Amino acid sequence: MSPFNVYQVNLKDKGMMRIILGLALLFASFSSLAATDTIVCSTCGDFKAKAKAAGVGIHYVVNPLSGEVRKYNVVYIVRQGLVPRDMPVEQAVINFAQFAVAKKDSPVQLIDTDALPGNAYELVEYPQLQATVGNYLKEHGIGYFQDMLTYIGAVGSVVGFDVKAFDLTIRVHMPDGSSALFIYNHTTQTWEMVENSARDASNNIVPETVEDVSGGPGHTIIYQFDNVNDLANFLDRMQMLGVQITGPIGSNPGRPLVCVTDPETGVTSCSPG
Repeated sequence: MSPFNVYQVNLKDKGMMRIILGLALLFASFSSLAATDTIVCSTCGDFKAKAKAAGVGIHYVVNPLSGEVRKYNVVYIVRQGLVPRDMPVEQAVINFAQFAVAKKDSPVQLIDTDALPGNAYELVEYPQLQATVGNYLKEHGIGYFQDMLTYIGAVGSVVGFDVKAFDLTIRVHMPDGSSALFIYNHTTQTWEMVENSARDASNNIVPETVEDVSGGPGHTIIYQFDNVNDLANFLDRMQMLGVQITGPIGSNPGRPLVCVTDPETGVTSCSPG
């Protein structure tokens, strides 16, 4: 082979090396430029598989029920495909996750005043009272609220971690023993009542709609009352919703009420059990 031919081969080898190097840098750039995100994984058992399925990029995979947080950098490797690599989770993220789980459904007792609902039936009936309770939580749940803002602020500089992956909730207890769950809205920075979370002092659901009374056509919900006030408030609520009460009720709270919706007519009614 002449020196000229050798020189040509070397040029070809160098050209191929440049192509390979360029492709490697291209894949690396894709990995570094890919968005960092947060993936909720409440029931899956394989966090790495969840991250891999999300594709190239940096992914936080969180279980909001247990507070477990993992972080992976998913890269593409020739002949291997997508490979998730473990990354250390920032301490601020760990602290926030632990706080969210430990403080989940923290109890707050409302004071007995005309400005606040005395029971869950009032809370459901008057939406403006829900906003009043939300403001009360911001002003009087000082310890919890300040701690929450501290943890949220600490993770604010962590790129890609979404605090909304964890629900920050408070169980509000009213003077009569009834309660409702409130959740923090990160966008509006307000506390909002969770739909269908209100329970009276007898632990019955406080229906927000006619469908809630029975659970829908073909379903049945049995209400058991431990006190006269819950029974009276429930009957008033049924009247407001236009639900039929059949049979003698009386004032005895010990007798259950069975509520059903006829699948053919769609009519919801309640009767003594």
